[in-house]
Amino acid sequence: GTHDGCAVQAPSIHGLRPRAALEVVQIDHALVDLTVVTPNSRQPLGRPWITLAIDVYTRCIVGYYLSFDAPNQTSVALCLEHACLPKRDWLQRIGVAAEYPMYGKMHSIHWDNAKTFQAKAVQVQCQRYGIECKPRPVRQPHYGAYIERYIGTFMGKMHLLPGTTFSNAKQRGSYDSEKRAIFSLPELARWVATEIASVYHHTRHRSLGCSPAEAWQAAWTQPDGSVELPWMIADPREFVLGML
Repeated sequence: GTHDGCAVQAPSIHGLRPRAALEVVQIDHALVDLTVVTPNSRQPLGRPWITLAIDVYTRCIVGYYLSFDAPNQTSVALCLEHACLPKRDWLQRIGVAAEYPMYGKMHSIHWDNAKTFQAKAVQVQCQRYGIECKPRPVRQPHYGAYIERYIGTFMGKMHLLPGTTFSNAKQRGSYDSEKRAIFSLPELARWVATEIASVYHHTRHRSLGCSPAEAWQAAWTQPDGSVELPWMIADPREFVLGML
């Protein structure tokens, strides 16, 4: 659709051309380039993981999950739960004042062939709820391009924060990540929510010609100006519990 001069063009990648929001969501894990500290004594704890889900059509981050646990099917389940649910209560709970209207049941999820995504329980639940699971075709790296590109952008922002590990030792040089680290996990969680909802979603995206937030708004706005709401999963708790 078009909205305020935002003509949402379907990504022109061969073989992957969604025509609507939530038609194709890509999901992947990344080790965060930042050392996190304990909330009280401020001792370095290590680097958390983030699981991110991007809507290919609008480039919005529909959900994510941040944790110290190495990626597993729980990370996948909780990232999908976050993607499927409205986020107002959650934002209030973590103390972030931001608009984050992206949510809804996706038609299909694309992921790479990592074991965490191949967990039978995850696939069975998705099928049960009418979500198609598509592993990335082997030797077709462009299938994961959207989520990987976003992870690169996201880490670039993180390299500006105190305590960053940068992406490798050469880049890091003599910078002492542990000594410079100041963020506890709850503080990092607030930073991530703000970075995604208030910064990234409202920054013009070269491929879209508008911001992801505008693309999302356009995708749900009908020709008569009324706004359609995304599909909800009736019992998200059950949806997630079935994956664990």
